[in-house]
Amino acid sequence: MHCPKCARIPLKAKKAKTGKVVVDVCSNCRGVWFDANELNEVLPVASKGMSLPKDAEDTGMTCPRCRVPLKGFNYPQTYVKIDMCQECQGLWFDAGEFKEIKIVASAMSLMTGKALNAL
Repeated sequence: MHCPKCARIPLKAKKAKTGKVVVDVCSNCRGVWFDANELNEVLPVASKGMSLPKDAEDTGMTCPRCRVPLKGFNYPQTYVKIDMCQECQGLWFDAGEFKEIKIVASAMSLMTGKALNAL
């Protein structure tokens, strides 16, 4: 597979720090590819039931697996724009986007826990 952003740079398999998932990383732009449902393994709270929104826009990039156009949309409850394949449901995160989403998910989890404890 090749990086959807850098085109000719091969993606390299790398074990995620959380869970047992192996993601694909671009050595040039530092973007990360998650195959369908892999994100659920490393970020289960924030990614449950995520699907491609109807208003997702063409990004000009193609899926490294299917070679079909990726569609861009804001990750739920963030301002982070990510890219998703409409065929295989894989997700592309530019450098830093996954980290930002992880921070938001962690904050949401803390807020939800505090709200439940207040009941």
